[in-house]
Amino acid sequence: SSSRVLFAVAILIAKMAARSAALVMENTAHLFSMTPQLIQSISSHVNGILYVPLVCENSISDFKHQLSLSSVSRCITSLYSLSSKHAVTVDLRPLLHSSSPPKEPSEKLSHAVETVFVAHSTKDPETLPVYKLILQRQPVLVPRPSIIKLDLEVDGKNEPVTEESDRKCFNGVAVGGTFDHFHNGHRLFLSQSILIARKRILIGIADGPLLVNKTLAELIEPLDKRIAAVKGFLQDVRPEVQIDVVPITDVYGPTAWDAGLDCLVITADSSKGSEAVNQERKKRGLPEMHIECVDMVAFEGGLTEMVAAKLSSTQIRQNMLGELRSPDTNRTSHWKKDGPFIIGLTGGIASGKSSVCRRLAGLGAHVIDCDKLGHAAYEPGTTAYTKVVDCFGPVIVGEDGRINRKILGPIVLKDKNEMKKLTDIVWPEIRQLSFDRISQAWKEGCKVCVLDAAVLLEAEWDRYCHEVWLCILSQKEALKRIMERDGVSQEVAERKIVAQMSSRDRMSYASVVLSTHWEPEVTQKQVEKAWSLLMERLGTCNSRSPL
Repeated sequence: SSSRVLFAVAILIAKMAARSAALVMENTAHLFSMTPQLIQSISSHVNGILYVPLVCENSISDFKHQLSLSSVSRCITSLYSLSSKHAVTVDLRPLLHSSSPPKEPSEKLSHAVETVFVAHSTKDPETLPVYKLILQRQPVLVPRPSIIKLDLEVDGKNEPVTEESDRKCFNGVAVGGTFDHFHNGHRLFLSQSILIARKRILIGIADGPLLVNKTLAELIEPLDKRIAAVKGFLQDVRPEVQIDVVPITDVYGPTAWDAGLDCLVITADSSKGSEAVNQERKKRGLPEMHIECVDMVAFEGGLTEMVAAKLSSTQIRQNMLGELRSPDTNRTSHWKKDGPFIIGLTGGIASGKSSVCRRLAGLGAHVIDCDKLGHAAYEPGTTAYTKVVDCFGPVIVGEDGRINRKILGPIVLKDKNEMKKLTDIVWPEIRQLSFDRISQAWKEGCKVCVLDAAVLLEAEWDRYCHEVWLCILSQKEALKRIMERDGVSQEVAERKIVAQMSSRDRMSYASVVLSTHWEPEVTQKQVEKAWSLLMERLGTCNSRSPL
């Protein structure tokens, strides 16, 4: 039939995935009948954002099928549960429309809708009020979206019955979080929060001291990127509400003093924090805020362990370990195969560099320990030995004729100028000794060398490396290791950590990040993963031997 031909043509057009699309239902309640197959079909044609208009009560005057806030809330949870299981690459955004057309440019959608999906039974999609709202929110000067009809059988079994809304709305709603590596858990939480905001929503983004104890804090995205993700999402979802996104450096943020806030939205695991906020407001003579808890159990309960891992910012950061951070950090193309591929391995004190090096050596890499080369650099009879003794005096020479590091160490650690004098002498010597070891390894047939150097970046040896691999560790764990290993006090351990470049500063140089925070088996898996991916980048499938 002609309708089948049109449907086939529509699918052919959609073979080129849309960067953004919209799913429009004549009856919003039909969204409760969405199936995994349908969402999978849609996701195969969308490579980006999928807008889903949800018609709330009192939102569109000429729309007959309106849902209560409670039903919309359940629908949001259902949609995110489905998309998380069956459309993981889709950025689903519910649109909670107001009754009036958008008037300000900021109320336009962040991305132009290229394709609109409608039910196959829809006779004239362009007459639907929700479709018209999509057009009203389109950015200016964009082509009219193509329409694709879906085979959606609606039996009404899963649709909500008409009911009175048991959800209250509030003038000023507040939420807080880290919102790192923005994912569906964040989208669900924020959608439920802005749903009950009558005039304003305030989002506090954790930063500074609030991030210190986070797992793999160094891999948390920059503040401006997290703010942009939250703000961009909410401006799409419900632009008529005032959206304030601010950084916070304590557990209260503006909730402690902002009299315009009357509701705090939380998840079950943050109930104690909400009590503390209201206690603080009480001290300041402000009314307590209503506490609204978003039920994440209904969302997360049916997810597999693999899917749930994609909805945890901590797990996402853990999954990044061993992977190339971005194409910009990949210097593989600079390797011309006329010498070994050089990995510069660095990290803070007690970060586990030696452990990683042993594992890389077991996989076929040739490891060069620059700390040991530092000792060799000023052995008696070397040029550096003479320069160091001339610079710091014979007092640093021990009875055996060698430089006594226990005497030299305190001298340079107390004065940056003295330290610079030492490094200006020793670092060039270590670099040359490293080059000699690399050349020898190449002659012996080893194609991957690891330059193990705590001062790799300070000495600017990274310029001689194809990739920089960074070992990171939380300050708490590093302190514990230093105290146990060196038998020193916490104060001494802290001074050692502060004296070096921070992991945060090192991150901008890192091609690959590793962490020895967990059990040895976890470290082993990280290193094997990093090595295997390196072999792929270098064009070989043999992951257990040198190139």
